[in-house]
Amino acid sequence: MAIAVQSVSTTAMGGGATITKPAGLTVGDLLLAIVADDGFGSAFLTEPAGWTALFRSSSGAGDYAEVLVCYIEATSTETAASDFTFTNAAGGILYRISGGVPSLISSGTGAVIGSQSLVIAIGLTGDNDSDSTSFDSYGVTGGASVSFTERYDSSTSSGIRVSLGVADGTYDSSDDITAFSASPTSGGLDDVAKFLVKIPASQNATASNALFQTTPVVFATLTGSTQEPENDFMDIVPEIFEQSATATNPTVWQNEDKPSTTWINDPL
Repeated sequence: MAIAVQSVSTTAMGGGATITKPAGLTVGDLLLAIVADDGFGSAFLTEPAGWTALFRSSSGAGDYAEVLVCYIEATSTETAASDFTFTNAAGGILYRISGGVPSLISSGTGAVIGSQSLVIAIGLTGDNDSDSTSFDSYGVTGGASVSFTERYDSSTSSGIRVSLGVADGTYDSSDDITAFSASPTSGGLDDVAKFLVKIPASQNATASNALFQTTPVVFATLTGSTQEPENDFMDIVPEIFEQSATATNPTVWQNEDKPSTTWINDPL
């Protein structure tokens, strides 16, 4: 099954932590969020309950910006929701993806799983001098070229400037990715960082069962023998024993005759 971006929903940087549910979300779709904020706050970017954080990272040595990438496989709970909140985020993008394998999502260069993956390149900058930027170049180096579609390019307009650019494309190769880019248009920024997300496509497998044909062997009856088989049956006659017993009559006891005697009292 080919992996595909079905829809996205965005909140511009500075617009807040809530992003509307992408259109057409169904059970089994992959929801993947990429959100950012300035990195000076005491509270980190936080994913909604039940979501898995792929990574949370700063924009560089100055920690002027922070990015969070998290995901979930949609259930009836997600399809019934109207939006999702990513605590402390200033804005970001929410993908609805079909045909991906959530349990095999990875980041950075290196090995890919299978012969097709959706790759998402992320550019992040942070600046303490009110300098923001946009992004104009995304790419990967590996076994196949990728035609990127930019989905998000936004910056905060006050305080520490945080800029976030996001683009995706299909990588049709099983070869390792050795390098990638997400380049800002402006120079002189305090912090510049880039990230790569790799989502493998689910693979169709073909299986076959080999059937074994057997031919029964029939053994012929032996011939040429003049002796016929014989089975002797044992005739069992039960022996019945007669019962015998000896009884003794009990002795009958008789009382002796009482003498007839008349007693006369002596005179006083």
